[in-house]
Amino acid sequence: MWWILALFSSAVAAVHPAFARQDDLPNTAEADHLNHPTKLQELDVMCSRLSDDCYVIKQALKKDFQVVRFMEQQGYSKSKYHAISAINMKMDSSGNVKFNHGSITIDYIATMIAAPYMTGALEFGRPGHVLRIGLGGGSLDMFLHSQQPQLRITVVELDPTMVELAKKWFGAVDDERRRTVIGDGADFVVKAAREGTKFDVIALDACNSADEMFKCPARAFYDRETMESVKEALTDTGILVINVLSSNNTILYSTLRQYFAVCFSAQMQSQNQVTACMKNEPEGSVMKAFRKASKMLGFDSQLAYVNFVRF
Repeated sequence: MWWILALFSSAVAAVHPAFARQDDLPNTAEADHLNHPTKLQELDVMCSRLSDDCYVIKQALKKDFQVVRFMEQQGYSKSKYHAISAINMKMDSSGNVKFNHGSITIDYIATMIAAPYMTGALEFGRPGHVLRIGLGGGSLDMFLHSQQPQLRITVVELDPTMVELAKKWFGAVDDERRRTVIGDGADFVVKAAREGTKFDVIALDACNSADEMFKCPARAFYDRETMESVKEALTDTGILVINVLSSNNTILYSTLRQYFAVCFSAQMQSQNQVTACMKNEPEGSVMKAFRKASKMLGFDSQLAYVNFVRF
């Protein structure tokens, strides 16, 4: 996702001097929550032990004193920054901040959360098992962890550095309801299928920024054995939800239709798109259920423009 950060006013710095002035920031029209004058504080830079990628953690204070913490991939582009994850923070009167996992700042993440409820893969108040492949800052799974405590959540992340960042700067936790597995997501789902492990939701958010054609999802998830395993690891009413960022979605759509009876693509304003696939036909109106779920999750105004189209 590409982010707008506008030039910053001196007024906020006077009120909260811990946020350093930034005068040379990238611009884009996607993230309205960062389109207003802000002050930025760089919190940390950590580099992966598996690749050449480095990640910058920043915190933005808006004029209304709302705080957003986000992670950028360093050097992703000479002219643009790539925000991998973001979370709203709560600030007290002393300027201290804490995690607010009850809200989602990025529309495609909110769409991925709401999509399983539109098909009945998840139901409010009913236990379920969610597998997330690709951690980022953990906003998707930590939202479900905080708002839907009846769910069990398994997260698989290849890069130990990303796990460290998510726990240190975005409040990701491991407990009896949520666990993080460090490993290859494709290998994990193949093993799960062989062992008969079932998930109500598989949320695929595993990307390779260096691969323009197969950026999100990464190329490994187009493999026949992997895709067959994803299908096998889903319950009969389960759903595969994918963060899609590719120069050619046709390849992905064609691949998915080989394995799933029903697939939908979300028409969105962001560069990241969301695709949802099921083994069986969902009951009732998908869009009616999506609107209801979005409202119950607190996303109704945020996702009012999203429309799922069958392909």
